[in-house]
Amino acid sequence: MKVVGSYCNWKDGYNLVAVAWSKCGEVIATHADSGDPNHQTITGELGYAGGAYDEYEGCKLAFAFSGATSEEDLVVAKYGIEKMKGYIAGK
Repeated sequence: MKVVGSYCNWKDGYNLVAVAWSKCGEVIATHADSGDPNHQTITGELGYAGGAYDEYEGCKLAFAFSGATSEEDLVVAKYGIEKMKGYIAGK
């Protein structure tokens, strides 16, 4: 985990780290990007979009971002997945 900028949005009452971890938890449980409206959330999941899932070289990859719109969070998360693939590949 790496926190960039603020870990909380105090004005609106969001713990951004907790939201990101919830997204990662959902991604790992479902093997799909977070926020699917057809997914019945379980305890610990908040149902937010912005977590990405992929498999690469036998690894299950989850990456989440929180702090922007759900759509922007997902773009950043997918970028993170691609960076992780590069790391695994040794690039």
